[in-house]
Amino acid sequence: MANILMWHQGRGTQPLCLPDCGGGPRFTCPEATKVAAEYHRSYFTLTNVLNPNYDNAFYGRETWQQRLLSEVQAGDTLWMVMMPPKHTLYDVAAYGETTLADGSSLASLAGLEADLVTATFSEADGNQLCAPANVKVQASLTFPDGADPEEVFVQKKVELTSQPKQWVGVGLKVKTMPTGETDLANIRAKIGVVAHILGYDTQTHM
Repeated sequence: MANILMWHQGRGTQPLCLPDCGGGPRFTCPEATKVAAEYHRSYFTLTNVLNPNYDNAFYGRETWQQRLLSEVQAGDTLWMVMMPPKHTLYDVAAYGETTLADGSSLASLAGLEADLVTATFSEADGNQLCAPANVKVQASLTFPDGADPEEVFVQKKVELTSQPKQWVGVGLKVKTMPTGETDLANIRAKIGVVAHILGYDTQTHM
């Protein structure tokens, strides 16, 4: 059961050019101490998506997310959103929906089951590893079988505040793969993860 980091944290994430520079972004253990490089002080909506075939539909070539998701197994957790220290996670949500890409269909998600989970993280240890702690299932996504299934949406109020040197991750723990699939590389719809957070940053001087 692997823990796969997929979160963005400003300069801590290697830029990616389209359609594909090869290899994909470099996701690391928590480093960022602010939500955005601009250091705005506000209410933030953090999001990330699983959508491996969107760029493929437009550029006609394999994407880094296809390669990554082809290796995901049942029991793995994809950590998609990271909340920095000294913030409060207000709620989390996840959903599946179609996109504008040709062939996008909710039917490609049929049979997929995943838990929307949160956990606390520390900065990297001497081996550049960071295992999740206090893992908690907040909600579960189950995509029904059928040629034309309805959208699935789940949301849960959390109110979890991170301490200095503590980060909070939001992710999806895969329980079962889509019907007839052995991995997630072939899904042709978007699975979105959302986290609403509050920051406590202040100005440096009056």
